[in-house]
Amino acid sequence: MSDSAARLWANQKRGLLSSFSKNDLTFSSQALGSGKDEQYPGMSYENFWGDQYEWTALLPLAWKLVSTNGRIRPDASDHQKACCWWNVPLHLLGLGLGWTNIALGLQQWRELGYPDGNPVLRFIKDSYGTSIAALEIFLVTRESCNAEFTEVLQDHAFKGFMPDDNLPAHEYVHWGIHGDEGYNERYLEKASARHDFGPRWGMAKHLLLGGYDACHLSTHFQFSATFNETVVHQVEELDEIRVLFSSNGRIGIEAPAYKGFPLRIIQAFSIFSQTNNEPPIVSLFIKTLGHIGDFHFSPLTGRFFISDSPELRDEDYKFHLLGNIC
Repeated sequence: MSDSAARLWANQKRGLLSSFSKNDLTFSSQALGSGKDEQYPGMSYENFWGDQYEWTALLPLAWKLVSTNGRIRPDASDHQKACCWWNVPLHLLGLGLGWTNIALGLQQWRELGYPDGNPVLRFIKDSYGTSIAALEIFLVTRESCNAEFTEVLQDHAFKGFMPDDNLPAHEYVHWGIHGDEGYNERYLEKASARHDFGPRWGMAKHLLLGGYDACHLSTHFQFSATFNETVVHQVEELDEIRVLFSSNGRIGIEAPAYKGFPLRIIQAFSIFSQTNNEPPIVSLFIKTLGHIGDFHFSPLTGRFFISDSPELRDEDYKFHLLGNIC
């Protein structure tokens, strides 16, 4: 074992993976089933994820690192890698933290100084740093894209416990220029003057330049986030969740695939609510991926968000509300 590897292993044992340096290791990952002849049990890779490998390759690593104080280092040399890179925060913020308006959430998070008291935001801050503002400007200047994300994410609410389905409209002013390609270039120039224009900011070029939605994020996010129960797999039971346990205000389930997993949480919520009056914590496992997180319910938004523990729920709830209109 090399000296650097030995030091990393020692840090792992001491729980110091939140400390990073220029000598951080770079990880490369390959999701199982991405090969031409590989399949998840009973379904293809694209049926499992709902999308192509080029947009989903980092997702299994990102979800695991959310709970382990790790980060992913970017590679700004390749446009396809940028597509995968920018797809990650959409999944974590929209499906993990429960934001319906990701542009609004990013704006309010930035105005607070990017606090990292929530596991999802901690991972994004460590991996993306201030370059996450590039995703914010993308969503604000591509209003139709943000509207598409919001429409999809609003379908992931559990209406049974909601006090009011008609939440008030929220308007906010940001950046001041909408859909201006020239502005995007000036924004990057200013960013490079304020920050080290390294790989993380280099990724912003792929996102903001070269077309209205150069990374095709709006289309590919919907592929994974939505769930269609009419999809036929080789094994019929793959359309069903498996209840692992149900007691003491918590239900654990295993979903058969990643695609549309927020609706699996709603299914679990419905099962638990048949015999209980209080909303449960839903511990989500996905077959072949393992534990994704413990999801708590907001009666105000009707959505679910990851929290480290019941003791930290109130703090995580505040972060959940940053990206929701209420």
